[in-house]
Amino acid sequence: MEREILVLMVLSPSEEVMKDIKGLKAEIATLIGDFDSRKSKAHITIRPEEPRSGRQFPNYLKDMERVLRQLPPIQLRTNGFEAFPNNGMIFVKFDLDDYIKRWFELLNEYLSVRSRIMPHITLAKGLLSDDFINAWSMLKGREYQREFVINHLLILERDVETSQFKPLKKIYFCNPDKELRPAADLFSAMPGLLPSASPTIFS
Repeated sequence: MEREILVLMVLSPSEEVMKDIKGLKAEIATLIGDFDSRKSKAHITIRPEEPRSGRQFPNYLKDMERVLRQLPPIQLRTNGFEAFPNNGMIFVKFDLDDYIKRWFELLNEYLSVRSRIMPHITLAKGLLSDDFINAWSMLKGREYQREFVINHLLILERDVETSQFKPLKKIYFCNPDKELRPAADLFSAMPGLLPSASPTIFS
């Protein structure tokens, strides 16, 4: 029977931001107690957790690396906090100018991400009503601004024994010219990537 692995694709902020997020989660925990995502490291989810073929995944990674190195690194800037009351979620938001929006659009196209996720860093999710109100009251309107550069996609694999994610591979963005090439142009320029030369390479 073929082995399946569970993988998660994320972008990692700077160590400084990771330390900030850890401290903010501790503040929330002091106020409301433990909560979902309390112990997870700060990250920006690109593709949520999904099963992959353990046998085919190494080839998948090689193809992905060829594509993603066409993207340049990107500088992001946090811009305070936002919340979704309906699902009890509080997160760090980013300044998103047209260039950054296009960069994320292309990253999603390259990876065939069907359900597009607004870039964010989750602080807490699934909070009950009272807990959400208390935590959001503490953070609403608070300023939080940090700048950092994203230069790679981090692929994580869930350990079946511990159920924790562990790093599997980093794929670096290597284009130094900040050129954002449309997916259709990129794949037409690399026809040997797959027989279909299609932007749905990673579906």
